[in-house]
Amino acid sequence: MSGYWRDRSRPRSIAFHVSDEERNTITAKALLAGLTKGEYCRRCTLDKEIVIRVGKYQSDRLSLEFRRLRETLQALSNDSELFTETLVECRVFLEQMIEISEGKGDAYDE
Repeated sequence: MSGYWRDRSRPRSIAFHVSDEERNTITAKALLAGLTKGEYCRRCTLDKEIVIRVGKYQSDRLSLEFRRLRETLQALSNDSELFTETLVECRVFLEQMIEISEGKGDAYDE
């Protein structure tokens, strides 16, 4: 094992395939939880509670993500495949935010 991997706290990787819809949902939920996709999946798999973070730092992260989406949408042409993909990501992200705000999504801070 090379030195780079030997010194990592998590030297093993797991890969799995998901549909576009599943990928978008995982990405949105991880973003809303303030986690990387890897950490989000580890917590889901290992039955750890996932808490949606609320506060200045997390709000700033969401703000940056919305800004990135807006800039991407502005830069795309309407007939672009990337435009369609970005719109789908936006829809899934907003659906997850609505579920969480209605108490139907993952656990969140009181």
